[in-house]
Amino acid sequence: MLELDALSCIRIEVLTFPDLKKPAYLKDVNPMGTSPAFTSGVDGLRLFESGAILCHLLEVYDTKHEMHPAVGSAQRPVYLQNIFYVLTTVYPTVTQLFLHLLKPVDQQDQTFLASARTKWKDYIAPTLVLELGEKLFLLGDNLSAADLLLGKPLNNANDLGLLDAFPTLKAFFDRVSIRPSFEMAYSADSKF
Repeated sequence: MLELDALSCIRIEVLTFPDLKKPAYLKDVNPMGTSPAFTSGVDGLRLFESGAILCHLLEVYDTKHEMHPAVGSAQRPVYLQNIFYVLTTVYPTVTQLFLHLLKPVDQQDQTFLASARTKWKDYIAPTLVLELGEKLFLLGDNLSAADLLLGKPLNNANDLGLLDAFPTLKAFFDRVSIRPSFEMAYSADSKF
């Protein structure tokens, strides 16, 4: 939202894990007890799927299509493919691997770890490299919401050293990670 200068239009609330499990949160905000979540006091809208939240916020606040291509544009199908690839393939695989490695070594499933690393190395990362090609960002020279969305799992992948073998992805991550919204969300001293 920083890239769209729309942060003043929304309120971001930082919640702890116990906050996410409180009965009022489960009833009124997100029955899954996870984040992110979005509520609107104006119309009672309640969203708890990150892709739906992203699409909704872009439709409301990016009417000039600075961060997402307009419906019917040539880039729209590629943008949608990237959004869904990140949400359904990249993010779950990298996040599960990252979280699994937080467990004590004696509790880690080596078969799972090998499988997840292979999936990253042989399929996910090469697909992203192919998609990027020589472009700065997924859609070309301009940053899109798909790039910012990909930034989160690449942050985890970078922490795990998984980007070392993929200089194209490392360079892409470096470009995305200096963006104001990324720094706000993921910097060590961020309140978000």
